Amino acid sequence: MWNKYLTTMVKLISAAGITEIHKLALIKVSIHCAHKKKKLTPSHYIHLIYNSKGSMTLDFLDWAIEAYPNDTRILEVNINFKLTDKDELIAYELFKENAYKVSSTLWLIVIKYFLNKPQIWHIFNMAFGDESVCCNEVKKKLAKEYLLWLSKNKSLNDARNAYLLLNTNNSCDASLCKTMVNLENRQQIIDVSKIREHFTLACMQFGKTNIDLWIERIYFELKYGSLELVSTTYHQALTTLDNEVSARFVDILKEHSTLNAICNP
Repeated sequence: MWNKYLTTMVKLISAAGITEIHKLALIKVSIHCAHKKKKLTPSHYIHLIYNSKGSMTLDFLDWAIEAYPNDTRILEVNINFKLTDKDELIAYELFKENAYKVSSTLWLIVIKYFLNKPQIWHIFNMAFGDESVCCNEVKKKLAKEYLLWLSKNKSLNDARNAYLLLNTNNSCDASLCKTMVNLENRQQIIDVSKIREHFTLACMQFGKTNIDLWIERIYFELKYGSLELVSTTYHQALTTLDNEVSARFVDILKEHSTLNAICNP
């Protein structure tokens, strides 16, 4: 019964735009009673916070923190709402204290907010430094932003070194190779040997299962290498990919008539 009642209250708050002010006040009183009786779940609070406005939102947020001080979802909502010019330092301190347990989604939100602010270097250091507080799964989600930032604000060599370290520590996925190759391709003078190194490293890590990686590598050799290197890369893919994946690779390559003609003359 309580759950049905609370669900109705939440829906009414969601329709705040068409609900009269005095009715909203009464609804808020009802919700506060539910809060005092500890009948609201974290999901209730989060829905109320995101579907209310002004001071009512702040009240719901305060109640949520009071009711669930250790709930990570409530914590993330709190940090997210404080990412404003007025409260960004509070949000930053909260994030630093809890960085080890928040989601990759919040990490990305925080990174994008502070990307052009002084705090960004410390945030990336928390993620990728010697005393990182991130697990590998979170690092994989953040790695692309990290390489892009390093390339823009430090140097291409810093991005290269980070890419090597991330691969070595199994802290990235195959898509990071594409990010690194794109960074190399933006340079006035393209270092073909470096790009080959990036592909080689990625194929060592992900080459048994990732077809797209091999196709990108083959197209790279078609553009910058030679027909012989295209054929060599193709046969390397065949011997590296797992059997079932290798069969799919052959079928996919047949759809690329130019490549297929080169690799299977």
